[in-house]
Amino acid sequence: MSNEESEQTFEDDAVSLGLRDALSVADFLKGRQQLEFSECLALVNAAIRVLEGLYVHLPVKRSMYGVDPVRRLQLLRLRLEQYDEMRRGATEQQRPSDDMWFHREMTDALTSVRDLHTVYLLPKPFDTAIALVPFQIEDCFDGGRCKYLVSNVIDNLPWFKARADFQKGVEVTHWNGIPIERAVELAGVRNAGSNPDARLARGLARMTIRPLAKAVPPDEEWVTLHYKNDQQEEHSVSVPWRVVVLDAPDRLPPDGTTIHDSAEGLDFETDIIRVLNERLYSKYREKKVTWALRQKADAPNPKSEWMESVREVPVCRPSLRGIIEAKSIVWHDTEYGYIRLRSFKVNPAKNLLDEFSRLVSLMPENGLIIDIRDNPGGYIQAGERLLQVLTPREIQPETAQLINTPLSLAICQKLEEYDAWRPSIWRAVATGTTFSSPYPITRSSTCNDVGQQYYGPVILITNALCYSTSDIFAAGFQDHEIGDILGMHGRTGAGGANVVNYSQLYEDCKAAGAPDLLVALPAGDLRFAIRRTLRVGANTGTELEDLGVRPDVQYQRTRDDLLYGNVDLIRKAAECLAQSGKPFYRLREIKNSVKRSGNTVTAEIETLNFVRLDVAVDGWTSASLQVQDGVRQVRADLPPGGPGKTLELRGFDKTSRLVAARKVQLVSDSA
Repeated sequence: MSNEESEQTFEDDAVSLGLRDALSVADFLKGRQQLEFSECLALVNAAIRVLEGLYVHLPVKRSMYGVDPVRRLQLLRLRLEQYDEMRRGATEQQRPSDDMWFHREMTDALTSVRDLHTVYLLPKPFDTAIALVPFQIEDCFDGGRCKYLVSNVIDNLPWFKARADFQKGVEVTHWNGIPIERAVELAGVRNAGSNPDARLARGLARMTIRPLAKAVPPDEEWVTLHYKNDQQEEHSVSVPWRVVVLDAPDRLPPDGTTIHDSAEGLDFETDIIRVLNERLYSKYREKKVTWALRQKADAPNPKSEWMESVREVPVCRPSLRGIIEAKSIVWHDTEYGYIRLRSFKVNPAKNLLDEFSRLVSLMPENGLIIDIRDNPGGYIQAGERLLQVLTPREIQPETAQLINTPLSLAICQKLEEYDAWRPSIWRAVATGTTFSSPYPITRSSTCNDVGQQYYGPVILITNALCYSTSDIFAAGFQDHEIGDILGMHGRTGAGGANVVNYSQLYEDCKAAGAPDLLVALPAGDLRFAIRRTLRVGANTGTELEDLGVRPDVQYQRTRDDLLYGNVDLIRKAAECLAQSGKPFYRLREIKNSVKRSGNTVTAEIETLNFVRLDVAVDGWTSASLQVQDGVRQVRADLPPGGPGKTLELRGFDKTSRLVAARKVQLVSDSA
């Protein structure tokens, strides 16, 4: 990277993070306020209570991984009590003064269950701090083997000036003297991923940027990196870990959005890393992608080898920029749509549904690529409600279960949102079952309120950093047979649960007149999975936690993907759409043609590639028509005594298979 490029990147993207004034790890730790013994004890007791009484995965995690986090926390409590006795009898010079051991023990105990939903969140100043080194490492396959390349560099910082050849694209061989493959593996072991792909992916993501809200600072105060430059010469560079403490309004999560909702499914740490990487590196990355596409368009046969980016489709809602983006691409003279969903953390969920519906309506009919790589989740209903836009099928939301304990029952009795689960937990007193009956978190009606909007073939791109709501979205995509999944790993992240913050649940109980169910935390916080999700369709009853979603087609990222905006990955997705042989359909009303008169609705409807059209209003079927490609007028009667809110159209192929559906909202006579 040239100095001009690096300074532009730094000024535009990094200055708001305070990188110039970032602290050393030692200076950061010196400036913190340490926890008192009573605060540590209160945190341990609260963690034991929620793990024993509310943590839905505890029986399964104990069996799968041979761990007992409750016993481990009980031993930590004993150690705290012994420490207190020692502290009382010691002189001032003999008293231990560092509480970092406590934070490590709490973190390790909860990490042992391999559940990214279930974590200990450290208190101030850790909660708003990030440890980082000013470069990014990503993996790809090149020449038949996995390589780790530097994908971005921030240079010209007061505490880091890189060699001229340490730039984007160099291959990393060692991390602190450890072969990079093993270093990533070790980082993954210390992470909570519930399958090997998830552990490695998160280990790699945390190599260079670590939100301290979830983990203590690195043990090493600097990193020595060995790499090969473009001439295959071996060199090394040493860079210190630095800590940035964010001030309002840049508090974590760094996009300013904090979820306080019982229907949450989010990987907290990956969400922070996602936003920080976007702020640090996005502008540099976009410049390089544009350059790459222009250069490759000059190749001898650009449309047979590469893709051409046709147009970006702007996002209407400013709040959704960085969440969703859309464009069309051309491959083999055929135009396809591409939508990237970086997060489901949108509230209200209808905002994402409306924008997604608008964007897909502007996409080419030949096929649509939906890319949810690295998506850490968000609001569960924000993910589940999008599925209806892509299929004529009625969407069945995933169901969820609570663990059957006295504390779960008490929560269900006091908090209205858990009321559906209360009877089955009450019965468990007699039956002794482990889990409650399953009920959906998202209402079925809201999963089917707008209906299908896109009528071409669809493919979904995933990787092991897809978690929670993204797992649920991918599972629903597969369970409703919407299309194939193209996966960069063997499974998604396997976060099959609804997560809550202890502090928020305490406030909810307090507001419901039951403050004695939980005890207020003196510092920090806890997050844990409270309801586990089960799949539907052909996979009905299958747990999503630990298992994740297997792709239909597995793909290995290339060097060009890493350096040039995923060009080969998107090409592969377009190739899969072309080879699927699936047709696209057309089912839409002609503008301003829908009219109602008395008890009758008429409309001019355009159809393509199906032979039968059923017409109904509010579920009241009026006609089943044989149709040909083109435009024809249809007529439907309003249901007796009904308001006539929605005109419903359903298209069938020669085998009587439902292939297209549409809902048209009717304007009342009074309007």
